[in-house]
Amino acid sequence: MESKLAEKSIKGKSMVEGKPSKVSARFFKESEVVSGEPKDDCSEDFSGDVEEKTIVNNDNEMFKPMSDDEKLNEFKETISKKGFNAAVKYMMERVKAEEQIIEVSYTLKCFSDEGALALFQAVKAVTGNCDLTATEGMSGDTVPELIDVKLPDGNSVKIPWGRVALPSFDNESYLEMDYSECDSELNVTGTIKMKFEPQVKAIIDEATRILINSSIYKGQAISIEFNEDGDAKEPEFLDLSNIDENKILLSAVAKEGLMPIMARIKHTERCVEEGLDLKYGAIMEGSYGTGKTLLAFMIGKIAVRHGWTFVYLKDCTHLSKTLIIAENYAKTIKGCIVFAEDIDQTVRGDRNAHMQRILNTIDGGDTKQKSIISIFTTNHIELIEPTFMRGKRIGGLISLGPLDGDTALEFIQKFVVNEKGDCLMGNKYDEMSEAAKSLVGIVPAFASEII
Repeated sequence: MESKLAEKSIKGKSMVEGKPSKVSARFFKESEVVSGEPKDDCSEDFSGDVEEKTIVNNDNEMFKPMSDDEKLNEFKETISKKGFNAAVKYMMERVKAEEQIIEVSYTLKCFSDEGALALFQAVKAVTGNCDLTATEGMSGDTVPELIDVKLPDGNSVKIPWGRVALPSFDNESYLEMDYSECDSELNVTGTIKMKFEPQVKAIIDEATRILINSSIYKGQAISIEFNEDGDAKEPEFLDLSNIDENKILLSAVAKEGLMPIMARIKHTERCVEEGLDLKYGAIMEGSYGTGKTLLAFMIGKIAVRHGWTFVYLKDCTHLSKTLIIAENYAKTIKGCIVFAEDIDQTVRGDRNAHMQRILNTIDGGDTKQKSIISIFTTNHIELIEPTFMRGKRIGGLISLGPLDGDTALEFIQKFVVNEKGDCLMGNKYDEMSEAAKSLVGIVPAFASEII
């Protein structure tokens, strides 16, 4: 995966999501075709292989692509205003303008593989196919590279990466992908005729819709790691199938602390109807071996079953970036759960710039009013900087401790079993209760070693 990403070129963040940030052809009347720096006051800084040209009509108006029906209506309207000859001349200018070559550029906020797959699906949905034939570039024919994208079910699909032809438009049009690792953005550029811009916009809109509703990572359990430069790597799918929810031991106190999270996951629509903010933060605290990670993975399994996305972050150093990434999966009512371990390693001691960035991300506009549930574990809650525990940031505390009388008895019933899962002590409640007393005060992980 890393070698594949290393081959993908990186571009700066100069585009606006969902809208073209550069179009390298505008329209002047034919006698005023220029190249180089535009003469008008609405110029932009352009880049790319297409020579910059700008054309407007005789009334100094920019042309926009129109459907045939729109052209017919405008032709009739122009006849009524300026006469038949002027209308014919105007429409000839328009037709010529729409044949001009332009560059378009869009940004999709996503990871490389999910974005490339969404774009591939969008091109097929809008144009009917996604062609892998070569396109003619500055240095000769360019054939798109094929990459393997891993799917949630464990299978992979091959899709094109790089420059992709659009033969349903013409033989000259293409789209090209570049991934920015530092921004976790897919930059989509292209060279097309002006008349095809609405169709390209439809492709981008469809890709955006796919990413929001049915990305390969949406509604899945994934793990995110970061490289040495602090850039997020392509996520890995987590297999939570071996998590047995019936063998998670929770005290009455822990169950109560878990209720606000489970309510948001299992009854999302009702929470919204009742005006309950889906955004929520919780600290899961307890000593080593009390089952914090296991409980979090159980939450993740339940969350995925109810349509939520579960993100596991082992190194909470990158919490701020991860929360921003989580917003990509929180644009629908079924949002995203971010689980980060050992939060005390990052938000302890005096408040520094790194800690402030985390606090600002939790508080700020990037995640505010988003359906993002943050769960943080700690073995040393006393080390966490007090302002991090503020009510609006952390709404709940889930305390996990050693076995008590009830959980020790439950431990024997669930773990002292034969191959069929039947308790070896049968229904001898008195004997089980006596045995459970010896486990009180021992954390579950150590009790498992004893058994």
